Amino acid sequence: MRDNVPWLPDSEISYVLSPTPAEASMQRLITKRWPGARPVLGRSAAPFDALEVAALTGNLLIRTGAIVREIEVDGSGNVRGADWIDEQNRSEERARAPLVFLCASALESTRLLLLSRSRQSPDGLGAASGALGHYLMDHVVVSARGWGRPLSQTASSAPGRCLYLSRFDARELSSPRPGRGFSVQLYQTPAGAERSHFSAGSFAEMLPRPENRITLDPKLRDAWGIQVLRIECAYGDNEFVRAREQVTALQELAGLAGVTLTWISKGPAPPGLAIHEAGTARMGSDPANSVLDPHNQCWEARGLYVTDGASFPSQGSHNPTLTILALTARACDYALRTAR
Repeated sequence: MRDNVPWLPDSEISYVLSPTPAEASMQRLITKRWPGARPVLGRSAAPFDALEVAALTGNLLIRTGAIVREIEVDGSGNVRGADWIDEQNRSEERARAPLVFLCASALESTRLLLLSRSRQSPDGLGAASGALGHYLMDHVVVSARGWGRPLSQTASSAPGRCLYLSRFDARELSSPRPGRGFSVQLYQTPAGAERSHFSAGSFAEMLPRPENRITLDPKLRDAWGIQVLRIECAYGDNEFVRAREQVTALQELAGLAGVTLTWISKGPAPPGLAIHEAGTARMGSDPANSVLDPHNQCWEARGLYVTDGASFPSQGSHNPTLTILALTARACDYALRTAR
């Protein structure tokens, strides 16, 4: 439904969700206890079958088992295509196109940029900015689980069904303070006639810092002879402070729900476990300190667009998927309007 939460924008609705009695009861408890909390139903929808729609146009060719190892750029700074290895026969192949969209996931997209060296970009596409490979982020995650009061057996147990509390750090306020915050995903499912299962996860933003980075390992190579990544990523003081606030928030929610916790994080999970990697090929308005321009196009390779999490200059506390989709649609529109 349209929730009118300012820091969680509404969009087109795939289908309308209505809260179950148990979810509505928990929503009332939360809003009564905390004036700044805005619990909404977790937003999910079945994936749109974009590949089928594209295939029906007759303009789609899919190559499986293509191990891309380099993006080619001509002497004038225009993208030419990709060089790849055929998984079946290990032959070296090339694909040529005036537009290339690189969406291999945050770390793999940046690995390909680092591997794409030329006379103009000897350290990789975008490396002249000093930002390529730097500012790696993942969400700061803490979680809890336990047993609560019994729920009706008709309560929803659909995968992903939850209550979502955006900017729960501002639960005591009328609106969030400027700055970083955290969100909570709250799950309650029936577990027999006498109790229910409770679990909760909180996600906070990891600050973009240059020392959190990825580089090409000088010695290790994968099965295709391509250099693998070396990852250096650690939390700073801000993340540890925020994680303590997240633990307190989960304890308060469990108490409100009458839950006996059987486990709760003692600190943030190691970077990488949120599986929301972002950064390392950041967007920006100046090629001196960013890899991509404001339309996700690589400053050093016209026609090359990077539209996955690698492009994020910062992360927010929400799941990055919808932002990635929005950036991709926006970049496609720009590319088609301006393509040579």
